[in-house]
Amino acid sequence: MTSPDTQAAVSIRGLYKHFDQKIAVNNLSLDIPVGSYYGLVGPNGAGKTTTISMMSGLLKPDGGSTMILGKDVWSDVNSAKRQIGLMPQPDQIFDLLSGMQLLMYAGMLRGLPRAEVQKRANDLLAAFDLTEAANKSVSSYSAGMTKKICLASAMIHSPRILILDEPFEAVDPISSANIKDILQEYVATGGTVIISSHVMALVERMCTHVAVINDGQVAAAGTIDEVAAGRDLEDRFLELVGGRHEAAHLGWLDGKRGSDQAAMDKSGTENNGTEQNAYGKPSATMQDQQTHNQSMMSDASSLGASKDLREESLGSFHDQPSIIGKYMQTASSYASCSGISRSRSASMPASPMRQQGPFAHQPDRTQPPFPSSHPHALQPPRPGAGGHTSGDGGQL
Repeated sequence: MTSPDTQAAVSIRGLYKHFDQKIAVNNLSLDIPVGSYYGLVGPNGAGKTTTISMMSGLLKPDGGSTMILGKDVWSDVNSAKRQIGLMPQPDQIFDLLSGMQLLMYAGMLRGLPRAEVQKRANDLLAAFDLTEAANKSVSSYSAGMTKKICLASAMIHSPRILILDEPFEAVDPISSANIKDILQEYVATGGTVIISSHVMALVERMCTHVAVINDGQVAAAGTIDEVAAGRDLEDRFLELVGGRHEAAHLGWLDGKRGSDQAAMDKSGTENNGTEQNAYGKPSATMQDQQTHNQSMMSDASSLGASKDLREESLGSFHDQPSIIGKYMQTASSYASCSGISRSRSASMPASPMRQQGPFAHQPDRTQPPFPSSHPHALQPPRPGAGGHTSGDGGQL
């Protein structure tokens, strides 16, 4: 292994990190030149974010070393962090602060004078088209606005190295173009930008250098032309990381309207026009069952519903919890609120569901809740009592 490059903006040697049995970064070495616009690309889980966390002093490696502008990161973490502007993720900021407050906090945390932080915050808010939202809570920002305020907080102390993880994700095209111009000007002054991205076209268009990371190691690194080797960068990327396979052919995904209904019709035909209910018993077709349900609910809630109808309805649908629940709720409401007299409620027969089926443990809500001798039992209205009465003598 070669010694670290003390002239590089970032020099990594033998970086290693594991989480339980998972090796996230495996003996990774990389040099990032000063003044470069460096892209880190790789598939999900390749180790990009873990590498960024270790090079910026947020995550201690299990092995290897990282140097920032010639100084070892873990020998003096605070000194290394002063040289870096790491773009936070939306869930890592105090989003109850306003945009202006967040930038003031980030700048003063770096030791800048209040007046200077105020000036820089105003400049950044204007540059990122956030002036009108400056005094609004960041929690009310859109995803793109939140991304921009996170980027602004990483730039306010004018670091020598900017480390950005997916900086253009969810950002509108106009703001994206403005951000690109700001970053290009920053690189022109001698700053170094390191971005992690999955968009090959963006990396190829903006970056001067690129490293392809796969399985925690560097598969290729250098200038864009060196890595692409005369080919499109995305094609070269797919060649280096592999994993491309033939598209799966989903026969049911054909985009035709009514295909689901056709499948249901076919299934219904195969089942001789019947469906299986939750207990594996054949039931009526959906249309017939819906018609029967509506008829049952109407008949069961009428005052003259007969015992035979109620028993037939409940007996036929004893395995339909939703129907039973609606019926019992209707019967209970009718007995207590709709003017059915106590004597008539008491004469209503118990449901067969009380003796069998999955609801045998439930109380019989068609019976009065108290015996007739109880002081809270339903009583017939006294002659001359106030209030209106229903047709069968019950008080409304």
